[in-house]
Amino acid sequence: MLIMCCMTGWTDTPSSDYCVWRGIGCDNATFNVVSLNLSGLNLDGEISHAIGQLKSLVSIDLRANQLSGQIPDEIGDCSSLESLDLSFNKLFGDIPFSISKLKQLETLVLKNNQLIGHIPSTLSQIPNLKILDLAQNRFSGEIPRLLYWNEVLQYLGLRGNNLQGSLSSDMSQLTGLWYFDVRNNSLSGSIPENIGNCTSFQVLDLSYNNFTGDVPFNIGFLQVATLSLQNNHFSGQIPSVIGLMQALAVLDLSFNMLSGTIPPILGNLTYTEKLELNDNQLTGHSGKGSKQLSDETVDPEITETCSDLGDIKKVFQLALLCTKRQPSDRPTMHEVVRVLGSLVPPPDAKLTPPVSLPSSKGDCYANLKTPHLINCPSISTSDAQLFLEFGQVISQNNV
Repeated sequence: MLIMCCMTGWTDTPSSDYCVWRGIGCDNATFNVVSLNLSGLNLDGEISHAIGQLKSLVSIDLRANQLSGQIPDEIGDCSSLESLDLSFNKLFGDIPFSISKLKQLETLVLKNNQLIGHIPSTLSQIPNLKILDLAQNRFSGEIPRLLYWNEVLQYLGLRGNNLQGSLSSDMSQLTGLWYFDVRNNSLSGSIPENIGNCTSFQVLDLSYNNFTGDVPFNIGFLQVATLSLQNNHFSGQIPSVIGLMQALAVLDLSFNMLSGTIPPILGNLTYTEKLELNDNQLTGHSGKGSKQLSDETVDPEITETCSDLGDIKKVFQLALLCTKRQPSDRPTMHEVVRVLGSLVPPPDAKLTPPVSLPSSKGDCYANLKTPHLINCPSISTSDAQLFLEFGQVISQNNV
């Protein structure tokens, strides 16, 4: 028996047809067991060491039961395993190092258990690992730096543990990651300046930790739909460039030590459903200032042929940031170039709008890079060239 419990329909008789047992899936040709799905059956007991004998297992799903004990080392002998979900149980102990032997593993979900110890750095040796969810356990220590070098990783869930240390600048190597959640740990230090390189991020949750320092300007280069930084010790001003993050649906900066005036450009966040700035030392309000100005300045007739001019307005609003009275409020030349670069794809790249926005987002401004490709009749070639020259003038002057 794989699970030390009683399963109706399971028998120890060698001649029994195990392929018809509840939760068992077999290969039609070899009759080897390839899947074990016993989720949500209120099973108790422990996972048997015999599970390692199932060399053809591709998927194990034992989530939402009452399983206890440790994860057996023999799990690493299931060499064909691609998905392992043991979440929502009562498992305890360390993550066995043998899991790193599972070279075909793509999904590892161990959340909501009572697992302890450090997160093994050897998990970085799993070449195809795309989803790693260890949330709501009792892990301690630092996030292994080697995890940041997994270019395949798409989902990293570490919330609700006892993790300490800081975020390494190596996290900029997570070029394929779209979900990064370390909420409710004991992490400290500042947000790495190069976080803007994590261009695939859609969810970034650093809330309920002990992070300090400024919110870096480069965070505005992200295309996230959720940016949760609440309940930390961030100080300084809110970077105005956050107002250009049009994909934002959730922005929570509450319960920090932020000061200064709330940038009026935050009123541009037209898709934002949740905007929380309370319990800081901020003045002003998140009005519609620069958005209203850009709406009034950009020719409204353009919108009749181009369904959205969001990116063109971003360039206009970026120009407004460059005219701020205080030099500290203005973006640097490098920052301006980065923002403009985030709006325009490489010449040979196919435009892929952010998944959280309508497909029309960015189409018009992308065409402005090469005026002869413009497909919006209401924008002339000269108009397009003016926009390009305008952006170039800004990028060449640290105003």
